[in-house]
Amino acid sequence: MNYFLRSIRITQPIDERTKIDQKWKNLTAVAKNKNPKFVDPVIPFREDVVLCDFNHVYKNIYDKEKYINS
Repeated sequence: MNYFLRSIRITQPIDERTKIDQKWKNLTAVAKNKNPKFVDPVIPFREDVVLCDFNHVYKNIYDKEKYINS
């Protein structure tokens, strides 16, 4: 028996992603209203950002995935 196995979802439904993105846009708008100098943070979970640039764990996963799929 392996109690440590977990199911991991590797994709996210578009509607779920859209809801989350809208929440962040709303929070950003509130922050900008309260502080006009507010600058949007760099969010690593976007299609145009490589996650391994933000976290060494992602770098290890990225390298392993690249090795397995090559």
